[in-house]
Amino acid sequence: MESFVYQSAPSRVVFGEDALQHLPEEVARLGAHRALVLTTPEQRALGERLAGLLVNQALGIPASLAPIGMPEAGLDEAATPACTNAYYNPRPIEREAILALLGRASRGQAPA
Repeated sequence: MESFVYQSAPSRVVFGEDALQHLPEEVARLGAHRALVLTTPEQRALGERLAGLLVNQALGIPASLAPIGMPEAGLDEAATPACTNAYYNPRPIEREAILALLGRASRGQAPA
């Protein structure tokens, strides 16, 4: 596979066999000092691998949003930025779908 970088607003995608090795630099590129790795239970091994690449930068790998302080009552407020984001999206963002996704994440469930 030939390595390359594809960048578009507002996202940046790094391709290549060694792309994961660039994770610490990508976090720094965002101006962040730490990152939260959030996975489904089935993807925990990959999450642990990513956290291992972020030595002293990973905030941890919670099994759900609840351990990081996201109460069920706060999901509606958390959905607002996703629904009002000015970035291009090819499909309309439906508030109920965002709330369902956040609800599943708060319980440690994979997206439906």
